[in-house]
Amino acid sequence: MQKYNIVDNVIIISKGVNDIEGETFKNRKHITGVVMPLGVNNIGFEAFRNCTKLANVDFPCSISSIGSLAFAGCTGLKQIKIPNGIKHIGGIFTASQWLHYVHYGAFQNCTGLTDVIIPNSVETLGGYVFRGCTGLKKIEIPESVRVIGDGVFCGCTGLTRFEIPKSVKRIGVWAFGDCTNLTEIIIPENITDIGGMAFDNTPWLENQPDGAVYINSCLYKYKGVEPQNTSFAIKEGTSSISDLAFKDCTFFSSIVIPDSVTRIGERVFMNCTGLTNIDIPGSLKSIGVREFDGYSKEYYEDDGWVFRGCSNLKHIKINRGVENIGLRAFKECTSIEYIKFPETIKCIDAEAFMGCTALKSIFIPEGVEEISYSAFAECKALGKVVLPSSLKNLKKSAFNGCTSLMEIIVPAHNVDYVKKQLPKELHQFIKTVLFRTPVDTTPDISNDSSKEVVSSVDKVGNLKKKTKRITLLVALALFLIYAIVSGWGLWWEWYEWLIGGLIAIIGGKILGSFLSMILGLFKK
Repeated sequence: MQKYNIVDNVIIISKGVNDIEGETFKNRKHITGVVMPLGVNNIGFEAFRNCTKLANVDFPCSISSIGSLAFAGCTGLKQIKIPNGIKHIGGIFTASQWLHYVHYGAFQNCTGLTDVIIPNSVETLGGYVFRGCTGLKKIEIPESVRVIGDGVFCGCTGLTRFEIPKSVKRIGVWAFGDCTNLTEIIIPENITDIGGMAFDNTPWLENQPDGAVYINSCLYKYKGVEPQNTSFAIKEGTSSISDLAFKDCTFFSSIVIPDSVTRIGERVFMNCTGLTNIDIPGSLKSIGVREFDGYSKEYYEDDGWVFRGCSNLKHIKINRGVENIGLRAFKECTSIEYIKFPETIKCIDAEAFMGCTALKSIFIPEGVEEISYSAFAECKALGKVVLPSSLKNLKKSAFNGCTSLMEIIVPAHNVDYVKKQLPKELHQFIKTVLFRTPVDTTPDISNDSSKEVVSSVDKVGNLKKKTKRITLLVALALFLIYAIVSGWGLWWEWYEWLIGGLIAIIGGKILGSFLSMILGLFKK
């Protein structure tokens, strides 16, 4: 079946066609119009990209998906009407929702575009969909929209004023970045989740006074320069800190985060080379983002990195309540020697401490279930690791390149799993214990007490030896008691010897473990 005809530079899609395949009309610069019949559902990836003379597109109401970069570079396009029924313009799509999307950068660099009609079915604007549309001077956002996502209007230099509806809950990364004529932005009070660089390189931001720039309860950015070794306290009531908020603030030696903060973004403290200590409140459930956290990202390799470039960061206090050490959170913080984890930690994400070359020992508390990819990789000084019995997901690369690692303490019931997950060259360093000392004696670096460190790892190893000795003594005692009661065993049958041996072995293990535990408690 003929899928289309071209008459006088106008593409006429044939009836019965459901999909316009990707790149079908890409770079056809002579095309001026497109006629689509009812029934067309999907316009594929780059289908009309760089059709520079394309001026008119009438979308039938059957359209439910417009692919990434489908009309990118169509500089002759002046007006578009998004079909009613589309729910998301840009952003991440899922298998169950793909039929309701206008994908990444669909109208990117349509410099002639002046008028956009968005129906009230749309819930999300995102994915750089109008990036570089320099002719766009005004656009009204319906009250149905909940998210203005990543880069949706970046580089729209024609915008001078923008009013965000009260329905919006989040403004994404670089949403209005490089809107060089945007002087007025009306932001409702309910918006507290604002992505990094959302308003960078706009007159609006330039007009803000130096210091911390707050948008409602969000700390968006720190402007200006302070004297070296300055301490800074974020104001009480702040609920979130945007991506890159303190980037290149080399003059801060310490930053106090209040208990009201529940979210911090990516690369918040990037290149804060003067930062030596940080106190992380328990209200912050995750230090940075989780791996594949749910927000659309242009470059995955730049995700996380909360303390990237903080080469002098040494003292970190993570308070009770924090549950997750996020993706690359402390990667390449080369001055960290010790880290004290609270008992609320559940996950240490990918590359969280990778390249922390001064880190000497770690005690992972009970409750931690996951240590992800390369979490402690390339920690060259790391000598001792204590793993919990709660560990369920340990990635093989977690300790890759830890060339000084000599002790890995593992509860006996979990040793088989740990051996399966770790490379064979590390198996020789694994030591098992019946139970762990519950006390983490990692120094409290907030008080710089590193000189008084007593290794809990050594205590656990000694306890194992004591347990073996006590078990043997108890087993011998039980066997002698059984022998006395049975007439010294001089005329025992084989099964009587077997019974006596089993009583000695089983009873010895149980009573030996119990007695050693009691002994350990008294020694504390």
